[in-house]
Amino acid sequence: MVALAVAIATFVLRPPARAAAPDDKDVAALVANAKQAAGAGDFAAALADFERAQAWAPSPALQFNIAVCHHSLMLSASDRDQREAHRVAAIAAYHAYLDGAPDATDRADVERIIAKLGPVPAPTSSPPGPPPALRAVVTRLQPSDAPSDPAEVTPVEVTPAAATPATAPSPVAQPRRFPRGRVGPFALLALPQMGHLLDSGQVSHAPLLGLGVRGGAFLGAKSRINIGAELSGSLQPTRTSARHTLWSGQLLATFEYGASLGRSQRFALAGGGIIGFSGQSLRHRGLSNLDCRLRDTGEISSRAGFVLGARLALLVLLGKRRNHELGLRITPALTSSSAGTGAGPDGMCGVRPFAGAGLPGGAALVTTIDLGYAPRF
Repeated sequence: MVALAVAIATFVLRPPARAAAPDDKDVAALVANAKQAAGAGDFAAALADFERAQAWAPSPALQFNIAVCHHSLMLSASDRDQREAHRVAAIAAYHAYLDGAPDATDRADVERIIAKLGPVPAPTSSPPGPPPALRAVVTRLQPSDAPSDPAEVTPVEVTPAAATPATAPSPVAQPRRFPRGRVGPFALLALPQMGHLLDSGQVSHAPLLGLGVRGGAFLGAKSRINIGAELSGSLQPTRTSARHTLWSGQLLATFEYGASLGRSQRFALAGGGIIGFSGQSLRHRGLSNLDCRLRDTGEISSRAGFVLGARLALLVLLGKRRNHELGLRITPALTSSSAGTGAGPDGMCGVRPFAGAGLPGGAALVTTIDLGYAPRF
């Protein structure tokens, strides 16, 4: 019964030979019509055109399309005999595809489909090769084009096959793989309370230079949102003993939303914000007139604060997969700091060192500029 069904299916579905020799345009038109019919769910019409194209220009890619059509018709058939005929024909076509493309990268997936369809002997011979003068560019259907039926075995989706002697299947555009995270170092330049700093005769006027590390996770369908954290430390690069110097550290939670720019998508612009904690240390080489303890120590006073700010980032994405990020970020922020530790009983020491240096506690503006690198993964 199975053999009879195979013979009937092969005889009925194979179109009669054309009197005139076909050319590339004839085969391409058949394939285009078949793809259109398959996309509309008319797998019977698609099968007829694929069978005719296979008769004119045999190729493993066409055999795969024929197998998908039979597989789809099997799933939708209401008659048991028709279902069996399409099952056998689908298995035969899948085997013909594997015989014609022995190096197919999806061989394991197709073999799993055959195993789920049931036992039918594989063909003993491979289909003949295509006429050398005829070239047809064939795009394979995918088994996922078939209608699903919970009562039946659903085909496993496979990737396009490797190039066949007749021609290579049309290239399939690979979806862009969006990153899920990033982590990397950065160098920063900080301008803390520059108005007060320039008016102070006690503290160096140099900006703070430092290093940090940041990391974060990308969220959203196109990985446009990044939520993460960063840790940094900075200091004024001066060794003078005439003035005090500032040291600073920050632990921040970060939020950025970005979008690619240009057709190459090598550039991105992002905006966001930061929130977190900061600490400052006021230091001096040798004895300090702001420290009543009269100790030859580096730190005169320290204080903690709260940071809240906005962020603007310009990113350059490097590498073949755009997975290496160079970023320039500008972060203006408001800090709210305590008065700081240390005070004495009289004279200048009756004032806390930060206030005596012209850097009182409370709200202040701090602007940070940093340049960083981070691999995206």
